[in-house]
Amino acid sequence: MRARSGSLLPYCVVAGSMSLGYGSIYTLLADLRDRYGFSEAQLGYIVAAGFFAGFVTQLALARLADRGYAPMLVRGGIVLAMGAMIGSAVATEFWAFLVARLLLGLGSGAVGPAIRRIVITRDPEAVGANLGRLAAFDVAGFMLGPLIAAVVAQAFGIRAPFVFLAVVFVGVFVLASRLDLTAGTAGEHTGRVLRRLLARPAIQATLAASIAFYLTVGMFEAIWAVRKTAGGDPRSGRTVAREAVDGPSFDALAAAHSRALATMSGDIAVAIRAAHASKR
Repeated sequence: MRARSGSLLPYCVVAGSMSLGYGSIYTLLADLRDRYGFSEAQLGYIVAAGFFAGFVTQLALARLADRGYAPMLVRGGIVLAMGAMIGSAVATEFWAFLVARLLLGLGSGAVGPAIRRIVITRDPEAVGANLGRLAAFDVAGFMLGPLIAAVVAQAFGIRAPFVFLAVVFVGVFVLASRLDLTAGTAGEHTGRVLRRLLARPAIQATLAASIAFYLTVGMFEAIWAVRKTAGGDPRSGRTVAREAVDGPSFDALAAAHSRALATMSGDIAVAIRAAHASKR
């Protein structure tokens, strides 16, 4: 049975909501450093912990989505993300923030493959279009996370964004509990499926592109958000880059994104040279 694109919207909302937690931490890095005295290395570990846990979780648990456990993965992952936000809201030590981010990665890593499996099985004839919509919601959630965190923190304090996102995840759990999360089971596969996939050049190229993208995101945030002024005081850097998209295609969007990253890279280079010059 073919599903209408509109009927997949709630699943996309669930996926996008999980990305909110990933992105929210970025605008709070400088505040966490000022309030709790975290070093740049500790902030890097906090940010990286979520992505690393998500990566490992997807490798280890994604196959369960093919075996009929998609509902458990989605609901359990949302509960873990909810717990991660509550943990972040009450945390005051480095290890507590680290554990909370690990829980967030575990939750998001469990939800992602299950939602993709559900979307694929709902409409096998439009897999590309539906996965594209799902990815768009993922990116939108990742982009909205820092904005929401900044606005809420400015209004109510540094702990408020975590409380707000915990409430959001409660709503997402209620939404997910009303959805049909069944996705059937895949046929039996022989051999090492993952190893065969990794041997394909197309898969290797896709993984390399994904690694490069997230590596740049992590490096920008670690360097730019908490760089120091000439006087030694930490300060948040801000770069606003607007690039017009030349067409409706994904390639045009990627090209505009690349131009914006190039602008940000130039500003970071200027800041680094100024910092080195001030030390001489």
